Amino acid sequence: MANKVLRLYVEVLIALELDLINKTSTGKPLRVEIWTDFEPSDAQRFVKLFKPSAEIDASPMQGMFQICAITSKGIAVDESSYSITAPGVVSITFVRATGISDGAHVFEIFGSISQEALDFCRRTTELAVPVGSIAGQTHKQPISVLSCIECVHSIYCSDHYLSRLKPLWQLNQRAH
Repeated sequence: MANKVLRLYVEVLIALELDLINKTSTGKPLRVEIWTDFEPSDAQRFVKLFKPSAEIDASPMQGMFQICAITSKGIAVDESSYSITAPGVVSITFVRATGISDGAHVFEIFGSISQEALDFCRRTTELAVPVGSIAGQTHKQPISVLSCIECVHSIYCSDHYLSRLKPLWQLNQRAH
């Protein structure tokens, strides 16, 4: 269940970035880059490492996946790519900067944006974004690329939301 809901929110994110609900199809390939990284799962534990009194041990710190940004601007599109021959298909490139000589890890997939995600974008003006560590608490934000990234991040960084993903998706659908 969690994977389905997270995928729907990522589809909404892509639809918002490409402005799919306001643009008609041009037959040209659609492409986005989603910039990702990993961050410490426990931010407080991470910050405590920088206190003078910190006791640093050899245990690894847990990390979690994070979407940092999404862009569709200024990306070169290969006209012979799969995306030009399949209507509704989006080339999605996940990029993770590594800070080493090769610069980035890149993983490209071809996917489509579901009608459910498009309908959600059409009728939703605000997202109910989970509030950090407060179980069941949300705050409303106007729907945008940034609020959708925050919503996705809040969902997967809060273990207690994993069992509540479907209700959160339903809450956001009922909101408008």
